[in-house]
Amino acid sequence: MRIYFHIDEVARDAIVASVLRKELLIKGHTIFYGNRSTSTFLKKFSFIFANSFDIIIMPRVHFFEGFETFSAYKIILYTESIGRAVSFANKALTSLVLLDKKFVEGNTKSAKDIDQFMCWGNNSLDFIRAYHPEFIEKFVVVGHPRFDKRALPAKRKDVSQLPRVGIITRQCILNEFANRALLDSIVENAIGGKCMYKDKLTGEQFQDQDNAIPERLFMEAREIELYLEIIRQLNEKSIDVEIRIHPRENRLTWKKLIRTHKLPVSLCDWDKPFSHFLGEIDYIIGPASTSFYDAFRLSVKPILINNIDPRLKQFKHPTCEDNNPLMDEIFAPTNVQDLVSKIEDQKETIVNKSNIDRILSYEANLPCSQNAVSCIAKELDQLKYLNRRRSKPILSLVLAPILIKWGLLGILRSVLMLFKSKPEQSSSFSLHPSRIIWINRLSNENTK
Repeated sequence: MRIYFHIDEVARDAIVASVLRKELLIKGHTIFYGNRSTSTFLKKFSFIFANSFDIIIMPRVHFFEGFETFSAYKIILYTESIGRAVSFANKALTSLVLLDKKFVEGNTKSAKDIDQFMCWGNNSLDFIRAYHPEFIEKFVVVGHPRFDKRALPAKRKDVSQLPRVGIITRQCILNEFANRALLDSIVENAIGGKCMYKDKLTGEQFQDQDNAIPERLFMEAREIELYLEIIRQLNEKSIDVEIRIHPRENRLTWKKLIRTHKLPVSLCDWDKPFSHFLGEIDYIIGPASTSFYDAFRLSVKPILINNIDPRLKQFKHPTCEDNNPLMDEIFAPTNVQDLVSKIEDQKETIVNKSNIDRILSYEANLPCSQNAVSCIAKELDQLKYLNRRRSKPILSLVLAPILIKWGLLGILRSVLMLFKSKPEQSSSFSLHPSRIIWINRLSNENTK
């Protein structure tokens, strides 16, 4: 079978695509990597490519908008946890995360057109069973794909007695990746802002957390101040620090800041898989984040900064990651000195490991997730026995490998981005031949 796999954020999703490719090759299937530009191209030329693939895999339902004429099986493979949505106990919000915005607003066709939803854990399955039982036959638990043992980094060789520290940022308003003017965000918010969903029958709506611009500005600015103080104190202890910026931030701004102010930190490569970044550090510092799921899997010790300044806790949006029960099990010091001392003494930062194991079992299907990609491949392989195959036009059989699998479309996009002076970043990366080869080589054969 010919399988199209949409990689939405290269540093997050490429490692899964790489492992899945190897698994599918064993079963005799061919995978085509795609991204936002590739998917847009396919939709524009659907009259050529509508029958080019047997399976199309996307991270969310709305990514299939424009693919209505494609005959392929439509599969959702989630890339994020729904822990915070479930813990908030808002039916519409959790439905939005799993079945998408249009479904919550009354248009259920897009969700009903999906052939299978591959979720991380039983929390998703239990929610669907309770509130949307008509979809239960389409949902299957495969585990957290990035927890697969082949997606994890090779075991590192310790050459230093000192701990290594990573800091994750989220300055998505102060350092917006597209250089959008801050004033633009403030004006848009004052006029109407964003709405996560609006029920057309009841009028119920839920505001996006990005609407709280003044609060977000304070949080982002204060977090930077805390990071600089943490870096200063760790540097005094000769402890190395590496910064990993948020995918929605401008990485070039950070490069300039580090160079201009001679900050004693290194900057993680923007496209490095997050698990590989974690494989190089012992502690990870940041605000509440789904990144800590991956940290637990790799036994990297997480530290929350949320309690260092009490004002940071005043601005928590109901849907923010701070409300995830997992965050209650992480060391959250009230001052920078305690944070640095914990690292210097190389102490544990997990409050209650049994609680974490219980949460990750329910949300991410651990320990079974160590073979998550095998579960995904098995589900995909079963589709070959169903009768939905259509003849593929000769033109699409020729063009799809040349443009997508071999990367010609990515080359053309790279040239266009060069003329526009826009760097690759997160979801705006190009799938040129060297990038495709890079993705193929990401996975390993670890058995940890």
